[in-house]
Amino acid sequence: MVLRVLCHVNHYFGRSLGFTGGSTSGKEARRREVVSECLAALRGLPKAEVDLRVCGIGDNTLLPLDADYAHLEDPTQLVYESLHEMASRVDEYDYFINVEDDILVPAATWLNVLEFDRSCLVNEILHPNRMEVDDTGFRYCVDLYGNPMWTHQVKRFQGRTLRVAVTPHSGILIMSRDKLRYALHEIDQSFRGIVFAKGMESALAHFHGPFSLYRAYDDLEFHHVTHLDRWKHAPAVVYRANPYRTFHDVSLSIRDFVPPAAGKMYRYSKRLIARLRTRGETTEDGTSDG
Repeated sequence: MVLRVLCHVNHYFGRSLGFTGGSTSGKEARRREVVSECLAALRGLPKAEVDLRVCGIGDNTLLPLDADYAHLEDPTQLVYESLHEMASRVDEYDYFINVEDDILVPAATWLNVLEFDRSCLVNEILHPNRMEVDDTGFRYCVDLYGNPMWTHQVKRFQGRTLRVAVTPHSGILIMSRDKLRYALHEIDQSFRGIVFAKGMESALAHFHGPFSLYRAYDDLEFHHVTHLDRWKHAPAVVYRANPYRTFHDVSLSIRDFVPPAAGKMYRYSKRLIARLRTRGETTEDGTSDG
């Protein structure tokens, strides 16, 4: 059976006041090569008839656009717009993929999703680990490097252990028609705010909000995508012996990972604990004696 798949690729190249990265500061020739490689992999997914649409903003592009959101003043809102246009066609396709333009999706990862969906609950997703390569050729999951924490949720699938990570980000969304319908029933479709990092990451996190996002835990490469760019906070060389417990980039702050309201509460709590410690009213772990 061949599945009908709607794939929106979020493509941007040009200056931006809202974010920085390979799409704003990379070399044009290399960026064009990366995007073309990712598009070719998506078009070649097995068991799929892929309707691939490149989504972008005006002249900030290296390739022709199929969907132009030229009205957007903030390019970090691009993913929200492409997701909501995709959602408006939920009855027309079997599967939906929304992905950043530098994410390479292996055929095996796509087939893993199809197999997982045969027996999982509607609110469970097999979510790929987003792998990057450092200057020495070492592959590691960049999102676990940024946030290596896991929840208590565990499943077994094809002999591997799956767990739900705290971070929801992998630069991609893959949902069946039933899962997308479930998401649209559970989320506020008018929302365009910040729930994780910035606008692009928040859009994917918002649509993923109702789901348990299971990742391969004991074999990160089993279910993965490859980030052909590099996260701006990633190190040139990752400490191989323990890559997920060495994240101490002082250029980051709480504002990079949480919405403004939560950040305000975090800063207030730190000030309150500091005052209580000064007065001798807290324990060593910051809890109150009273």
